[in-house]
Amino acid sequence: MKRVLGAALVLLVVCSVSVFARGSSDDGAIKIAMMPKFKGENYFDAVKIGAEECVAELNKNGKVVFIGCEISANTFLHFLEDSSGAKFLSAAIVKIKEPDGRLRTEMIPRHLPGHRDFYRRDALNGKFYQRAVERGLEIRTAALGAGKATVMELRQLYDIGMRLIKDDPRILLCDDPDCQFCSKF
Repeated sequence: MKRVLGAALVLLVVCSVSVFARGSSDDGAIKIAMMPKFKGENYFDAVKIGAEECVAELNKNGKVVFIGCEISANTFLHFLEDSSGAKFLSAAIVKIKEPDGRLRTEMIPRHLPGHRDFYRRDALNGKFYQRAVERGLEIRTAALGAGKATVMELRQLYDIGMRLIKDDPRILLCDDPDCQFCSKF
């Protein structure tokens, strides 16, 4: 695995539980740390921190790695939605429970509601990944025990994804006319 990944930031998704690499080193080691939400902090702060770290690492040979789960768990696509200003993102008022038990109210300016085409079990057959591969996105998969590991280049996913969204703002939404969320946009 080290030969495939090299020294880089790694957004690691293990059975739908995200783990995040913080920084990289010159000795080829991969440093991985749990995302803040799994240290007891709230989900929204964890997402903001994770996105900021992704942006900081886009030019450092970062990877997105999935171990034991499908690429439908790729929350980086939500980062692309947010970065592109997707029209289907909306403001939401949420209650956040602090570690001491107190609740605070916060507005999330671009909340991620609703359905997406890439949520499907066969996400590789969804329109986003089909078009991304056509435009050059490399998705490498290898057997790993009884499951598999899948790797994508973070910079490549970002660049191709942003172009796809610019060309088709609905690329991440499904085309089912009966979908109550996606059919509104």
